Amino acid sequence: MLVTPDEQSALLRNIADDPKLIEAARIQIEDLVIEMRDSGMFVLNRNGIAAHNYDGTPNGLIRISTAMAIQIALREIADHIAAQTTTER
Repeated sequence: MLVTPDEQSALLRNIADDPKLIEAARIQIEDLVIEMRDSGMFVLNRNGIAAHNYDGTPNGLIRISTAMAIQIALREIADHIAAQTTTER
């Protein structure tokens, strides 16, 4: 089934407005950022997402790039939708 650009746009807007999907994506991204912080991993020469230190102080090391965060979010949302669809069957 082919989806038109207008249908794609509407689908993405519906996803962006769904608090459950956004929350699932947020958790996935934050979990990875914390895991990378705790492992001492970071990304060089990129804009992206950092995590505060354990004591709450800022930490300027970028743990994942913005593009990587978007990919993680989209995959988590897709998985979340697939799981809901499977449950409803």
